[in-house]
Amino acid sequence: MHPSGAADAGWLAAGGERRYKSSLVLTVSNLRRAFGGQVIFDGANWSVGDRDRVALVGANGSGKTTLLRMLAGLEDPDDGAISLPRNASVGYLPQDGIAAAGRDGDDAWHL
Repeated sequence: MHPSGAADAGWLAAGGERRYKSSLVLTVSNLRRAFGGQVIFDGANWSVGDRDRVALVGANGSGKTTLLRMLAGLEDPDDGAISLPRNASVGYLPQDGIAAAGRDGDDAWHL
């Protein structure tokens, strides 16, 4: 129950903090990806909740695009698993734009 007394199914109180229940919308487990001898990910674990906001920041060649392409199902990891809820879908817009993906602008939102 919300501290005001109003019913709120998402409200949780722990140590005076305001928190809400969160469902996982993405889970990466023991992910491995390498290109030749260059290991990009080795045993990576990560989860994202439905209320989370995420930014990928890193140097060129650190694996940001590779991770996004794996999340979108465009590349396979060498090992590990990427899990999404049953009815979830992942959209991906390549860093070079729609033309780089061989698509026209009509389906830009359905990648």
